[in-house]
Amino acid sequence: MHTRKITYLISALALLACGKPKLTEAKAQQFAQSVMREVLPEMVTALQQKVTESGTAAAVPFCNEFAPRFGKLKIDRWSPKATEELGAKSFKFRRVSGRNRNPKNAPSEAQARVLESWEKGSGKAAFFEEGGKFYTMHPIKISQPLCLGCHGSATDMDGKTAAAISKLYPQDKATGYKLGDLRGAFVTEIELSQ
Repeated sequence: MHTRKITYLISALALLACGKPKLTEAKAQQFAQSVMREVLPEMVTALQQKVTESGTAAAVPFCNEFAPRFGKLKIDRWSPKATEELGAKSFKFRRVSGRNRNPKNAPSEAQARVLESWEKGSGKAAFFEEGGKFYTMHPIKISQPLCLGCHGSATDMDGKTAAAISKLYPQDKATGYKLGDLRGAFVTEIELSQ
């Protein structure tokens, strides 16, 4: 009994001396994949429903308004889990692309390097630290013909959709894709508690 108490005390002192366990790549990637499994399918389903109900042109303003609100709701849902499971002080996620539609979705320099490596054939999820924060990146590809209605070539889009995109996103770079092309990345940002 006495030995067990001493062992516990030594373990507790070691944890205090070393601080909290470090965030591992495997832990961060596993958490990010759990978030993606919930967030991305729900987002695609909402867009599919809007396209079915009202057409592709109506999905453009819907996405413009829906995506930020939906993202905030999901960040609010996943932040407490990130605190509990990863020791995060803050947790965020977003989509980035070198050919972004919304300028707010432009990648950082480190994120742009990962996207470039994926364009050259590496599709491996990434994990890195930048500015004291930890990031995961997972590729997003054009996986459904539905995506081409807003992100395909001029022949894939109808005139109303092209006009809606031009009105809301005058600096749009997110067209000309084909099925299977890399669209961008799902990025998580984890800032650890001190």
